[in-house]
Parts: sequence; structure tokens; C-alpha cells
Amino acid sequence: MKAYLMKAEDVRLIELLEGPKQFIVPVFQCDYSWDTKHCLQLWKDIVRVGSDNKAKDHFVGSVVYLVAEETSAKITRWLLIDGQQRPTNLTVSLAASVRSRRSRPAMSGSSGWRSRHGRSRSGSGKME
Repeated sequence: MKAYLMKAEDVRLIELLEGPKQFIVPVFQCDYSWDTKHCLQLWKDIVRVGSDNKAKDHFVGSVVYLVAEETSAKITRWLLIDGQQRPTNLTVSLAASVRSRRSRPAMSGSSGWRSRHGRSRSGSGKME
């Protein structure tokens, strides 16, 4: 059996998700078990931190992953060993948000972009 060196690091979610990669949940992992209350709590945390001018970061929990040994894929493959519920929910939420935003017509006189604190930013870069 191959031994792995475990090391904990603070990694921003965007760093974990960006770039071409595939996350694989091994068959020995528990089934997806989040229900509405878990998803709502995660969403409330996101909204709370996003609207707090003083918040720099928010710990969403630990995720344990290893590089998959099979290397035939052209992208990096990661085995999610623990904490797969959070990246799953956040990825689905981000995808839904992007899809929702693309399906709505742009607001008149604004790019529709919102700052971290919910204020609209015009195409000129000025806060509205």
C-alpha cells in the first residue's frame, strides 16, 4: 500500500476549483446527505460574509483530496476523500448563479455586476 504524506493548507475555494481538473468521489464515500437545511445554512453564511465589510475570509470546512493514481486523463484528477459535500454544493450553486444571470436581460445603464458588498457597479467603474 502506498503511503501518503498529509499536510493541511489554507486554500481559497477559487484556487481549489479553478483550472482544468476533475474531482472524483470514491465509491467508499458516504452518499450525498445534505438536505435543504444544510444548503440554506451554507447560503446564509455566504450572504453574511459577502455583506460584511470587515470579513476577509470564511472557513467553509475542510476538504481532503489526493491526486488520483490513474494518469491516462489529460487533466488532473483528484480523489475527494473527505468534505465533498461543500465543494459539490458550492459548485452547483455557482453554476446555477451563472446560468440564472445569463438568462436575465442586462439592466439598463449598468453592466449588472455587483461588488462583494452588493452595490451595483456601472460600466464606468463607479459605484452606484
